[in-house]
Amino acid sequence: MLRDTPVHRVMTTEVASIDIADRLSTARHLLDRHPFEHLPITREGRLVGLLTASDLAPLTLKAYVRDSATVDAWLDASFQLRDVMTTEMRTVQREDTVGRAAEFLAEGSFHCVPVIDSDGQLVGIVTSTDLIRAMVAH
Repeated sequence: MLRDTPVHRVMTTEVASIDIADRLSTARHLLDRHPFEHLPITREGRLVGLLTASDLAPLTLKAYVRDSATVDAWLDASFQLRDVMTTEMRTVQREDTVGRAAEFLAEGSFHCVPVIDSDGQLVGIVTSTDLIRAMVAH
């Protein structure tokens, strides 16, 4: 049964993430250029937060101008990642079940659950899309 399958069998392992010391404009560009909506924030590989496109959208509206460089400059001068990211998030480990990840996703706060090892190192991410693909393949 899919519910009892270990998360590592359905998770995305090539996860785009950025370091807490990176600029907010770097996060904005990653979210703009890729199809994902969630960006894990790490410090030396350990998960410390999560930034979503929804977290960033109100900030970019405040800096509404015609050119991207001005938006980037305003974001970087006004905020750091730690000011905007979420630190209260659910996580799972590789051997946790798909059912556990699905329960967290069903709470509706996020459409992803970061996967960490016992040291807090980011090793993957499970998204709603990952679960849907697993259900279709099952």
